[in-house]
Amino acid sequence: MSWSVSSFFIMNESGKSEFTVLAFPNQEIKGEDIKGFLEEKAKKAV
Repeated sequence: MSWSVSSFFIMNESGKSEFTVLAFPNQEIKGEDIKGFLEEKAKKAV
């Protein structure tokens, strides 16, 4: 299986930028899906 990798800079609560690399199965992903994934990740990080 091939994977597509996307990189995001996320500003955490302390004001530092965290570099996060997300690997997804090689398929079409909508921007809303990525946003939702990042929001869920942010909620868990708090």
